[in-house]
Amino acid sequence: MNCNKIQALLLDYLFDVLDQDEKQPFDSHLKSCGDCQKELGRTKNQHKLLKSATLDSFPEVMFRAEDLLAPVTIPAEHQKTGKAWSISRWGLMVAATALVMFFPVWGLLWKQENNQAISLAYNQDSGQSGNFLIPLRQLENTVEEAISLAQKGSTTSDSGHKALSVGRVVDSNPILETIVFVSDNPLKPGSALEVKTVTLDPGTLKLAKDPLDIRFVLRGPGFERTFSVNGKGSTQNNLPAKFPDGSEVTGIGMVLFDLPNEIAGGKWELEVSESRGRFPVVRKKIAVEGPQTEITQSVQWEKDQYKSGDRVKLTVRINQGDGKTASGAKINMTLVIGGVPWNPETKGPRKNTMERIADENGACSFEFELPQKPNSGQNEILIQTRSGESFLSKKYPLPLWR
Repeated sequence: MNCNKIQALLLDYLFDVLDQDEKQPFDSHLKSCGDCQKELGRTKNQHKLLKSATLDSFPEVMFRAEDLLAPVTIPAEHQKTGKAWSISRWGLMVAATALVMFFPVWGLLWKQENNQAISLAYNQDSGQSGNFLIPLRQLENTVEEAISLAQKGSTTSDSGHKALSVGRVVDSNPILETIVFVSDNPLKPGSALEVKTVTLDPGTLKLAKDPLDIRFVLRGPGFERTFSVNGKGSTQNNLPAKFPDGSEVTGIGMVLFDLPNEIAGGKWELEVSESRGRFPVVRKKIAVEGPQTEITQSVQWEKDQYKSGDRVKLTVRINQGDGKTASGAKINMTLVIGGVPWNPETKGPRKNTMERIADENGACSFEFELPQKPNSGQNEILIQTRSGESFLSKKYPLPLWR
């Protein structure tokens, strides 16, 4: 569960009406998330106020059956219109009841108005795009915490998240600092990893105003997923989102990695960067529960460098964790030319994976011809190996032609 889902269930939690399958992930998230703990505290306080208001007693107010329909005398100064009217005490009771009933509703409307959701757009490597929503109040808390961490030069926050990268890189581009918030709790298959970033101008400790191209990459055995965001928030009407002080929501990133139900466990890696190198690359090891991979693989190229139209040959070797060769391992290779998957055997992107079986020495070879006019973009190969219960996926840069 992410923060949006958790905060939508806070009232259900307080009234103990959560479903059984919701309680465990709810409690697990709440233990590690300071923002949701603060929001739960506010919700509890509001709940106490409403509860105390309905339980207040008024001993000076008494009702007698014979007087319920007695009219209320209106002072002369309020009778200038000449209209004769009276208010029964039944009317006062109805008005009081309506006020008590409306107060909780007004409280919820007030909470919704003052905790509006900010939309953060994203693009995924699969071509999918969308928006993540984050409550404005939660976003303000995250920004305040990031500024505090940058001031202290600290790498640990009070909310149980890690703040990574307050270091600086000096180059031709402006220097920025990025605080990355990610839970330290081990991930489980089928769970989700929420990552938030706040990018600051180190001179003023204000949010970065220039457009950013923040890349989030999560890598693990057989898994790699990339998100990119521009750091700008918007309203649900696609207008620039603003903080209460009138400043625009910029320099913010948020993504959610959904893990498959079947994954290899171990130390995965989260990488956060900016395409123009405007802040230091941030890398964080993420613990993932599940079976450990027990194989290694290596790639040997026939030549150090290739150019358009060249024939490429490479050898892949697979070893078991004990150093023995993994004969019979199934090896798949995906060639990416100019950022697009390409299969030279089929001369197109369809069925873009080439398949081989490792020989008795745990090795296999791939040969292919590079296109004459490749598109500009990323050039690499993805090798995925399965041997028994072990699975390993790794990318290698293709020696670039000039």
